Amino acid sequence: MGHDNPMGKALLYTIILSAVTHLSLSLFYSITNNQPEYANMFHILGFDLLWPQLAQGQANAILGMIFVAAIWAVIVGLLYKIHGHNSISSKVNTKPNTKSKNHKKSNDA
Repeated sequence: MGHDNPMGKALLYTIILSAVTHLSLSLFYSITNNQPEYANMFHILGFDLLWPQLAQGQANAILGMIFVAAIWAVIVGLLYKIHGHNSISSKVNTKPNTKSKNHKKSNDA
């Protein structure tokens, strides 16, 4: 999917919007109805349809958050690898180095 493909971009943005809406509604429902199991990431992602025990208990809720954070970290690592960045720290110093160690100022004139 290139930068010039509006249909591909529209599909991607639709999926992202749907996911954000689903996550927001699940968290809102969990908070307003005092039902923390709806905030469990395994439940939100639908893993509890295959393994119902994942949506139960505080430990599984914490594991669900760790699972999502791990997926995020893997995706960040892949994107840095694909786009040629060595690490996150390479983005910290974005100012170009204008002084060269080998450049000497000439005052002979």
